[in-house]
Amino acid sequence: MGKKIAVVTGAGSGIGRAIAKELGGRGFKVIVTDIDPAAAESTSKQIEDSAFHQLDVTNPEQSQQIAEQIY
Repeated sequence: MGKKIAVVTGAGSGIGRAIAKELGGRGFKVIVTDIDPAAAESTSKQIEDSAFHQLDVTNPEQSQQIAEQIY
């Protein structure tokens, strides 16, 4: 079985950022998403195995695109 992947929305700051960092520390590959791409990138740089994407969770097409890219 491969490495576990966690997709964290709103991970550019606050609770989302804390969750993303915690999961990264637990060995997950973390996909950091936020509506603010600079904030997502900033969080991603703090996590060893991660990637970041801009994501507006109110847009189903964006969510589908990210899911397709990851899986």
